[in-house]
Amino acid sequence: MAASIFARLPTVLLYLPLGIRDFFLRQSSITSTSYAKMLCLTQNVLLAVTMTMRGVLAATPDQWRERSIYQVFTDRFARTDSTNTTACPSEFYGYCGGTWRGIINKLDYIQDMGFTAIWISPVVEQVADPRRGFHGYSAQNLYGLNSHFGNASDLIALATALHERNMASIFFVEHHAK
Repeated sequence: MAASIFARLPTVLLYLPLGIRDFFLRQSSITSTSYAKMLCLTQNVLLAVTMTMRGVLAATPDQWRERSIYQVFTDRFARTDSTNTTACPSEFYGYCGGTWRGIINKLDYIQDMGFTAIWISPVVEQVADPRRGFHGYSAQNLYGLNSHFGNASDLIALATALHERNMASIFFVEHHAK
């Protein structure tokens, strides 16, 4: 059931420059450069890398260069209820209360600064240790969502709100769980 959230999210394509090195021939320099297409496949939350751009229906590298991307550390960015002024933990670690609904509430702020895309922290379920999971890079379950950030409806609402503003969204997908 939890994996169905990924089937309802818009597909995100992101081109990254990728150097290819021939490890079998032990060549010490980069032999060629291409663009890798990162694609979140809906039900399996699988990261696929394609080494060609033929037949791709996505923004080109030049189109991405024209975008201004605001990276959001979800837990530290904005709470759903802005009247909640409870201080974050005094240590560096621990959940602070930022949510996907909090990001929606701050989209005017982001767009007014001139940003045309946001890149949010990983969305998948994290390990139970609050010292590790708050940042989103300690995946426990690639098929579940981080309930500290909200639920499936909240994440879909964020993607919808971004696209209604003609803003792009980048969802970081981890390729392994702890």
